[in-house]
Amino acid sequence: MARRDDLLRQVQHTILNEDSPSLTMIELTERLPCSKATLYRLAMTKEQLVVLATKHFFTLLRESANQIEATVATETDPKTKILAYPGGVANAMRRNSHAFSEDMVGFAPTAEISARNTARAAERVREMIDDGIASAQVRATDGTSPPNSSRSPSREFSPASYWNAPASQPQTPSTNVLPCC
Repeated sequence: MARRDDLLRQVQHTILNEDSPSLTMIELTERLPCSKATLYRLAMTKEQLVVLATKHFFTLLRESANQIEATVATETDPKTKILAYPGGVANAMRRNSHAFSEDMVGFAPTAEISARNTARAAERVREMIDDGIASAQVRATDGTSPPNSSRSPSREFSPASYWNAPASQPQTPSTNVLPCC
């Protein structure tokens, strides 16, 4: 089981960091310390392997959630908490390449995995917003046009570009989109 987990980590690393659509199963075996038979025991097709690697990635991301929650817990201001959570998720998501992000949302099985995890993160941010509203430190609005916003409503937002923005220059979504989604 340890060998399988180690191989899966290596597959995930390769898929996350390289142009995975162009990689074939044979090219993966050339890059990984395993035979074709070993790789095919892990998954029969490249698509199955990508799904498996995506699930593994989100399992690790959920483990990172404990660190994110610990960081959020140190904040006392609800607004700071609301921004700290998606910031932590974005930092964790930066482990993958832009190509992987695009592939993940473009391939139905992995898009479903991503959507479930994004919904989970969005629900957590909603909980923080509700807590902020309940404490009267955050004002309830419909979120379409915040007052005195410096964000440009015409700027296009894509989750993949937000997650993969360099840490020194985080991308801000348009005014009608929560930064986490």
